[in-house]
Amino acid sequence: MISLIASKIFSFGISPETRTGSTGTLFYDSMMGNEQIREKLLKRYSEFADIIAKKIGERTDSVSPEYLSWLLLLLSDGLFIHQTLRNPSLNVSDFIRQSEQFLSVQTECP
Repeated sequence: MISLIASKIFSFGISPETRTGSTGTLFYDSMMGNEQIREKLLKRYSEFADIIAKKIGERTDSVSPEYLSWLLLLLSDGLFIHQTLRNPSLNVSDFIRQSEQFLSVQTECP
């Protein structure tokens, strides 16, 4: 089920254990021009996107696995940013639940 994959990615992406320490430093160093760190981070994203796409492809053919894997990664990063900002306009938990519901309807195989 694609919604379960999405939920796990979102939950992993916003977890404090995932996004503190070295990960935050990698983003900062990359943005400040450290090319070696930027390449390492991009490689990790690519590897993670490939794993997600493979899992999606095993579960549905109603959407491009590569597209959906990158969409989920981008959403996960955005949720992390808004959670970190403590955006009062976005309830992250509700957003994840709504996304699960949406994806379960949109990606069902006929």
